[in-house]
Amino acid sequence: MQNTHSRSPGMRALWLLAPGQVISWGTLYYGITFLAQPIQTSTGWSLPGIFGAYSAGLLLAALCAPLAGQLLARHGGRWGLSLGSVLASLSLAGLAAASGPYTFLLAWLLAGVAMALTLYEAAFTALHEFAHTEFRRAMTLLTLVGGFASTVFWPLSYWLEGLWGWRLTLLGYAALHVLVCLPLHRALPRVVPAAAATVVSPADMPWMQMLRSPAYWGLAVAIGMTALLGGTLSAHAGLLLADRAVSPTLIMLSVTLFGPMQVAGRLLDMLLAQRLSVRWSGYVAHLMLPTAMVLLLLAKQAPWLAVLFACLYGASNGVLTIVRGMAPAELLGSANYGVALGWVSAPGLFARALAPAMAAYGLAQWGGSATLLGLTCLGVLGWAAFVFAYRARPATAPLHRVQAKQT
Repeated sequence: MQNTHSRSPGMRALWLLAPGQVISWGTLYYGITFLAQPIQTSTGWSLPGIFGAYSAGLLLAALCAPLAGQLLARHGGRWGLSLGSVLASLSLAGLAAASGPYTFLLAWLLAGVAMALTLYEAAFTALHEFAHTEFRRAMTLLTLVGGFASTVFWPLSYWLEGLWGWRLTLLGYAALHVLVCLPLHRALPRVVPAAAATVVSPADMPWMQMLRSPAYWGLAVAIGMTALLGGTLSAHAGLLLADRAVSPTLIMLSVTLFGPMQVAGRLLDMLLAQRLSVRWSGYVAHLMLPTAMVLLLLAKQAPWLAVLFACLYGASNGVLTIVRGMAPAELLGSANYGVALGWVSAPGLFARALAPAMAAYGLAQWGGSATLLGLTCLGVLGWAAFVFAYRARPATAPLHRVQAKQT
């Protein structure tokens, strides 16, 4: 007998969304890692300029996140993600055809708009339309699949660039969005909000009122602080570990553990979902970040602590992806989920785009120990802001879900 979960609208939406997440993250976010150097060698453009264009795209994605959330909430994930797939294809084709730094920059700016409409925040909004009571489980499964994007596309980019060159590789990635992502996104059912859903709870506020909510600002600060920390480690983990006098072998082992421990954290969250609320998952995961930073600080005296740091950081990062997707519904209202997610994710996207440059400046000016102390403080501030967000949520604000009919 077929499992009823596999026939549910939430699970069907999950498997339609999952391949697009691997492709979108792999081509728009991770692809540049192994293509930047060949682009520089082929064109003579500077590496700072190449990565600067990429960062500009990330910054525009942050600016577009609130608007993308409103668009997805108004027209549904089917329409918004399909538009994102088209824009992603056009942007990657534009990168492949770029004849100079300015056209390369313009293509990355278009890619930034596409990221706002295709990455996790957009997929979570679409999934929320269908999953309802299965939302946390479906979101965890989606991030488990999406977590393989770097595993697939880092070696694929390296191999294809050697076989075809970077321009044809990017054209191939553009084709993936049209031939794979677009049909899958178009296959999502249309969702029309029921006219009867007119009762709005105190938590389900219009976006202007939401921005006046203390819970919103607590959550936004928490996401921004953890994104600064995560963006720094993504770019400079090797340098920070080397500053702690960790051996190259132990450095490689530690950074290799980031991905598997993210998956392990998400699996554990899924297993404990019936017993551990999103609130307490968030408390624990946020507290693990500054703890991991302290372990890295102490690794100069005990290098084996670098492995424990990597395990704690990876698991925390994996769980926080789920928490960032679930908390807006609990704190700001389920009916306005897409809008709320767009607004709370914007600070994190800004922070992740700026973190590598800010951390590089900090490392150059103050050294590794001071930078790690600063990251520890960011982690503590993120935990405190998350605690504040839940304490600031009105006790009378129940979750309220707009019922939808599928056509």
